[in-house]
Amino acid sequence: TNTTQVSINDPAKADMQFRMFPNPATTELFMAFDVNETANVSIDILDLNGRVVKNVVNSVFDNGTVALTEDIR
Repeated sequence: TNTTQVSINDPAKADMQFRMFPNPATTELFMAFDVNETANVSIDILDLNGRVVKNVVNSVFDNGTVALTEDIR
């Protein structure tokens, strides 16, 4: 299994585009990203101390653009 972990501060490491708004978000979060090959994608929301608050995505996506809206309340 080949895993690449990418933080929002280092999106170039995964060779992908990641868009998210609004930032900061309080109720709903829109995310869009491009997947270059079939991959398991996991996206966590972290607090200011780096602790995971919520896992909003943990799915396998085929190559292409993925657009998601997540209720983060």
